[in-house]
Amino acid sequence: MSFVKGSYEVSVAKSDDDLSESQILCGLCFNLEGSDADGFDKSCSHILIRSTQDNRLVGYFRMLAGTGASIDSSYSAQFYDLSALAGFSGSMIELGQFCIHPSEQVPDIIRIAWAALTACVDGK
Repeated sequence: MSFVKGSYEVSVAKSDDDLSESQILCGLCFNLEGSDADGFDKSCSHILIRSTQDNRLVGYFRMLAGTGASIDSSYSAQFYDLSALAGFSGSMIELGQFCIHPSEQVPDIIRIAWAALTACVDGK
């Protein structure tokens, strides 16, 4: 999945550098010292939103695909009882680490992020 809309380009992280850059952005957005990385990163798809003007990462989120049978291995299951979803037979996506660079106050970034999420859910 990749597309350009206005001043922004959306893509899926393809390299360790992409992942590292997204972890640094999360650390900045969530007021952490350093980057925000965890054991779920390797299992997730990482969606990057970059400025087409300077290729700067301005937005990010990650998705963990699963089913009811795998709900206990989701990030959220560490904190919440999700057992009611265990019998769900369809596909699910857990959305996490949704963040926009603090210096960016452009509503189009969140619109592009939702468009990217929609494209992923629709399988485009």
